[in-house]
Amino acid sequence: MAKTIQQRVRFDAPPERVYALYADPRLHSAATGAPAKFVAKAGAEFHAHGPYIRGRLLLLEPGRRIVQTWRGGDWKPSVPDSVLVLNFTRAGKGTELYMVHANVPDEHAGHLTSGWRSAYWTPFRRYLKQHG
Repeated sequence: MAKTIQQRVRFDAPPERVYALYADPRLHSAATGAPAKFVAKAGAEFHAHGPYIRGRLLLLEPGRRIVQTWRGGDWKPSVPDSVLVLNFTRAGKGTELYMVHANVPDEHAGHLTSGWRSAYWTPFRRYLKQHG
């Protein structure tokens, strides 16, 4: 049975800046320290963390929301793609990011729950602290 991962994360930067860290492949790569390749437009394919993550961008609302299909490179071919929704909301001078990662295969849910924190939220904070 598939799982849903939900996380709320705060950043000391405006929503437009945090959104850009995920939606701009150059910033995505710089912030995470791992290669990302995509064109930020609905319908485009994306690859992140080298060949490990891939999917398709479904919706991009600059500074507000990103929706994409998402799958890990180690997922069985028979497993359907998951869906990732990132919502960016102003919280004081910063941002609250609310993530819903739905349809995650059971065997990957634990790894991805911690992986979002270690591969994205912590590096995003570090990047924002260093680069504003």
